Amino acid sequence: DGTYSGTFDIPAGDYEAKVALEGGWDENYGVDGASNGDNIPFTVESDGPVTFTWDSETKILTIEMGG
Repeated sequence: DGTYSGTFDIPAGDYEAKVALEGGWDENYGVDGASNGDNIPFTVESDGPVTFTWDSETKILTIEMGG
């Protein structure tokens, strides 16, 4: 359906993320799904699962703590 997600165990801390396609940075999406946009900052309060979900239509990455 054009939505991709993965859940990973991540240690507590401050992080940044963005979506990069085709194994490189030529096509990437950051804050608010902007092409070549800024990294998306997020904080993991305690060690545990974090789910990343990317919508290929809107280009927006959602980051949810707790799996």
